[in-house]
Amino acid sequence: AACVVVVLRTIAALRPGGPATDGLAERRHHHPARATRSAVPEASWPPPGATAPRWDAATQHGPLGARLDRALEAYFRRAMLAELGECETQKQKFSPGFAGVVEMAHALSRRYGLRGGPDAVADASRRVLRSLFPDWPRAPDGVKGDGLLYWFRRWFAAPRPVFSVKLVAAATFGLAHWLMGELEVGDLDPETEHVEIGDGRGQLVTVRRCRFLEEAACASVCVNGCKVPTQLLFAKDMGLPVTLEPNYEDLSCAFKFGVRPTPQDDLAARDVACFSACPAAGRHRSNHLVDFANSSSMGTRPLPPSSSPETCPSVGPPQQDITA
Repeated sequence: AACVVVVLRTIAALRPGGPATDGLAERRHHHPARATRSAVPEASWPPPGATAPRWDAATQHGPLGARLDRALEAYFRRAMLAELGECETQKQKFSPGFAGVVEMAHALSRRYGLRGGPDAVADASRRVLRSLFPDWPRAPDGVKGDGLLYWFRRWFAAPRPVFSVKLVAAATFGLAHWLMGELEVGDLDPETEHVEIGDGRGQLVTVRRCRFLEEAACASVCVNGCKVPTQLLFAKDMGLPVTLEPNYEDLSCAFKFGVRPTPQDDLAARDVACFSACPAAGRHRSNHLVDFANSSSMGTRPLPPSSSPETCPSVGPPQQDITA
């Protein structure tokens, strides 16, 4: 029932003329060309093209209220701590609030990237996203730890794909402001965008100035901690294709629901120089690159289990490789 209320309130926020769609008819989305290796000046961060207002969590909130934003942030933090193998009592090693979320994203990249490469980082990030969905109602025997996601595929994505792809677009708009900043909903051109599911209406969610990318200041964290695992979550765990297109020149991002990602899409997101403000100082550079023919970003490998130990050591290399 709570999920139904959330969806109904989100759809109400998207009504024509409402705050989420006001002016969108005049501003048909055209996502700028994605950044190339030379597009981001090394000495400039945020980039000069990032002219959209920054998200101010103290005065702004998503369409469902500041209280829900804070609850979602806390829930996400706990999921990341669990993947890192950190006990709740050790969470003070990370900054409070959103800054801590960004720090944990870098910790995940260090922990898994050094030994497993970009696929290992994407696998860990996907496990974090999967853990946000409860294992309830319980799936049939043999489908372990996949309760709600299994029933979504079974009851929604498979029999009602058009409704489902629009539903998840609306849910993304309603629930993700706290993580990415101001969002807008628009339409996709079914012909030019190669839309596989739906007519394109309401299937584009645009991040005007991504809060996560700006604070992380790292292309590797953006791609392996957000883009690839999110695409995999929707495609493999929810049964719906989505393509994320980050733009490093203006910090925007396009979520194209119903559009299947290609190796060229992922390569364009990775083919960028390290940002001058990156806290990793270029140490994650090797994680920009990947062999797409055998990459988990294309869904060709099964998701390995977490290698996080049951005890609570400090964040460091995993006890075993998680590559499969």
